[in-house]
Amino acid sequence: FSVEPGVPDFLVGDPMRLSQVLVNLLSNAVKFTGHGMVTLTVDHGAGLIKTSPSPASDHQEIWLQFAVKDTGIGLSQQQCDNLFQAFSQADSSTSRKYGGTGLGLSIAQRLVGLMGGRIQVQSQVGIGSTFSFSARCYRSTHSVPAAHTPQTTLLPTSISSNNMPGLVLLVEDNSYNQTLARIILQHADFTVHIAENGAQALEMLTKNQYQLVLMDVHMPVMDGYTATRAIRAQTQYANLPVIALTAHVTADFHQECLDAGMNDFVTKPIDARTLLEKVREWV
Repeated sequence: FSVEPGVPDFLVGDPMRLSQVLVNLLSNAVKFTGHGMVTLTVDHGAGLIKTSPSPASDHQEIWLQFAVKDTGIGLSQQQCDNLFQAFSQADSSTSRKYGGTGLGLSIAQRLVGLMGGRIQVQSQVGIGSTFSFSARCYRSTHSVPAAHTPQTTLLPTSISSNNMPGLVLLVEDNSYNQTLARIILQHADFTVHIAENGAQALEMLTKNQYQLVLMDVHMPVMDGYTATRAIRAQTQYANLPVIALTAHVTADFHQECLDAGMNDFVTKPIDARTLLEKVREWV
């Protein structure tokens, strides 16, 4: 990675949204790059530093420019044109070699928009891709204390104080969603095991007694539908709750989850309160 000269060390912005976008872009870049490298560059927008109305009168607006460049499989122009649409995938099959892209990118586009910026892609099949986006931040005119540590409250106290011990199997191939769901559940005193695809989940089920399975739908090797059908085919798992993790919100999609044997669903981006309420309902 490379941070260009002139980018301030301390800025006022939204670290959670920024982290979500960067982790998504970098995860995709690593996933689709079999050789070569992945590069992240950070620069400030030329001519875009100015004093303007902001959250505090002593702050100065500054635009950051991020670019994630890879030497991976690349995308066609048609794929690029549709990539940021909700529920679009570069490869539309559910069980595929690499896993999903488009769903996370539609969320990334929304998050970038909430930071006042825009996201775009340049790509060439067989050569690689560059995803770039801008984000509005503010630079304080005051000095920043060296020991400054922002405090973030992840969960409402009314939920995090409810102890709900148990063993949960999280089946998810996205590293950011793995981390977020694990933090939420561990905060509620659950023990979380992680499988990165349906095949791995089926193997782990034979070795542990889980109270609940959180099942992503789009995964490489074996998708969530196939894995859930395999679970339901075994009588010892007839009463094991399986909750789908999905960003799809249509009634047809939810019916497809139920038809596969799933009990319920939680939508992405993952909301801590909603996730814990669903888990509490089924455990």
